[in-house]
Amino acid sequence: LDVLSGLDTLKVCTGYRGNERSFDEFPYHQSVLHHVEGEYAELPGWEEDLGGARAMDDLPQTARDYLEFVADFVGVPIALIGVGPGRDQIIWTGQGRESAIFAAAAA
Repeated sequence: LDVLSGLDTLKVCTGYRGNERSFDEFPYHQSVLHHVEGEYAELPGWEEDLGGARAMDDLPQTARDYLEFVADFVGVPIALIGVGPGRDQIIWTGQGRESAIFAAAAA
């Protein structure tokens, strides 16, 4: 998530359109891909350095909104958020703490 800091607007591709067709998923063949354009949702960015964040509440609201948008869009909860290059620069979400991965990492 930290690599997105400093962007005024985040553009998230939500579909593809072209040749009088729409695709909710990545086009299945390059012959189709070369004739479509992405459709984007625009979300506000943030300026803050996230390297010291260790909990969701430490993140700017716009970063939390972005994460919620992505999780809702793909239909999968976010378990782990990287906020820097260090091994300790991660945030375990509530769903992540309930996972077997968290139990193994904590052991």
